[in-house]
Amino acid sequence: MVIDPAQRYGAVIRTTKGDLTVELYADKAPVAVNNFVVLVNLGFYDQTPITLVRPDDSIIIGVPDNNPLNDAGYKLAAEVGTDIEAGIGALTYIPYERLADGTIMSSSSQLLIALIDPPAEANNTFSFFGQVTDGLELLNELTTEDVIESITITTSDAAAE
Repeated sequence: MVIDPAQRYGAVIRTTKGDLTVELYADKAPVAVNNFVVLVNLGFYDQTPITLVRPDDSIIIGVPDNNPLNDAGYKLAAEVGTDIEAGIGALTYIPYERLADGTIMSSSSQLLIALIDPPAEANNTFSFFGQVTDGLELLNELTTEDVIESITITTSDAAAE
């Protein structure tokens, strides 16, 4: 783990249309947030395309070569069943499969950004770990012609807030 539980995490996703500010839920989805922070710090998302836009549903990013079958090369156990109230702008890794023991395995890099309020039962399948807090109006403007130029992680002291 590279994240510090005494810190609050956020991200600024710089797109060709403008910036999205994201609150990350390290306290509720530490594995997902840690994975995201590691990939961002490695520059994994820099200059990656907006892969898919489903109007009135979602946006998909984090596909390095714009091939939906590819991601960072591993899967993550989804942190499902949290009390996160996902809304428009919620971030989650895309779930891929359910193992025999019921564990849901998600992509290591492909992110879905909700363009609608996900239904409450989505918390049982999707590992929501962040929420766009500023720039929501940009979500409906993004197209597959746009690019994630860069992502920057921000931190603040959780105890001070």
